[in-house]
Amino acid sequence: VRSKLLARLQLEPGTGEPYSFLFRDAEDLIKVFRQDPLSTVPTGLATLDGPKALCGGLRPGELGFVVGPSGRGKSLMLMNFGAAAILRGFWCVHYTFEVQRDWVYRRYMSRFSGVSTLDVTDKSQRVLSRLKAQLRDGRADVTVRFFPTKTFSVEKIRADLNRLQDTLGVLPALVIV
Repeated sequence: VRSKLLARLQLEPGTGEPYSFLFRDAEDLIKVFRQDPLSTVPTGLATLDGPKALCGGLRPGELGFVVGPSGRGKSLMLMNFGAAAILRGFWCVHYTFEVQRDWVYRRYMSRFSGVSTLDVTDKSQRVLSRLKAQLRDGRADVTVRFFPTKTFSVEKIRADLNRLQDTLGVLPALVIV
């Protein structure tokens, strides 16, 4: 069905995407929807993942933004998005520009273990046992990458993701920046 639809339609200049029309192509579009069910990476927030917002989470290739003033919890929210994805079996790459890499890992450990971020070292046995209990799937994980703010660029992240794909043979389901 998709190839039939693609063959029938002209491609939009510069995008390689076919022109399609809601009313004229509705039957074919619904057939495509049935063949390609929505695969999503949930945020873990029921209201955001619900039917009135993201309908399950972010889809492959989508870009979501969390914006707000300094000190309002954006980094913590993004870390929780990563944790929700990991708990559902996804691999994430979390880029950080201000918070040091080890501190981001510590926050993830705290989130998964229920142990205070400041107590992760002192209660390491509890942290490790809870991590093992929650993360049984070997694919589900997070890789934290630190780039000092002034060295960041989209090209550097793209190159880093390409290196990870070349090394591991797979791209992450969620990229947090």
